Amino acid sequence: MLSKLTVAEAKIFLRDPGAPAVVLGIPLALLVVFGLMPGSRTENGGQSSLATLIAPMAVAILLAILALNLFPGAMAAHREKGC
Repeated sequence: MLSKLTVAEAKIFLRDPGAPAVVLGIPLALLVVFGLMPGSRTENGGQSSLATLIAPMAVAILLAILALNLFPGAMAAHREKGC
């Protein structure tokens, strides 16, 4: 039952071409930008706090914001269709 629901929700999610691009593209771009910043690595091969703490927190916050922004639209679509 859960697998059928997951497949159905994935199909509905993929119908909107902007949502997957935003949900996958922005966090990936954010990690690339944080990784390419000049101060993100130290001389001895270790990583600074920017790369180890701030970048993952920024991605987590971004995904939470995207989820909160996309959820009402998905629920409205379900109510319209009577699901």
